[in-house]
Amino acid sequence: MGKSKLNMGMKLTIGILLLGITCQCTDPKRSEENLAKVTYADRIELVDLNGNVMSLSNYRGKVIILNLWATWCKPCIKELPSMEVLQAKLNTNDFVLLFASDESVEKITRFKQRESFHLNFIRLTSTFEALGVVSLPTTLIIDQSGELLKKEIGIKNWGSETSVEEIKQLAL
Repeated sequence: MGKSKLNMGMKLTIGILLLGITCQCTDPKRSEENLAKVTYADRIELVDLNGNVMSLSNYRGKVIILNLWATWCKPCIKELPSMEVLQAKLNTNDFVLLFASDESVEKITRFKQRESFHLNFIRLTSTFEALGVVSLPTTLIIDQSGELLKKEIGIKNWGSETSVEEIKQLAL
């Protein structure tokens, strides 16, 4: 009789486990939308200079060039003219360039008004550390599906023919 109670207990335990697994699989909270793959771009939190939340998912299908910089960073500012050249040479149907600082919207806006750059400045609300950024400037190149293709650390001449061609190849 003891052995039959043991078998009954094991069968009951297995039945409860199977029921739990079945319930998890049919949980309405686990919809396809919730199971969608979270991309690198989805982890980046931004706001525009009007304070509106931005999502890089709005740029799916384009290569995103996200330059991380600061108003106090001399190498960052020195790099911006070459970014303007790059921006002028790229097809806006395939690429978007964004310039994110973690400083306040007010400070970024004052910088934009004071300088003559025609770039899309925004505010990074994620931390640099959360993105694995330890030095400025850092440029993140994100593919059409939102995955990180390349991280370029330090100043670079983005307007050079070599750089422009390298970036264009990423859209293929």
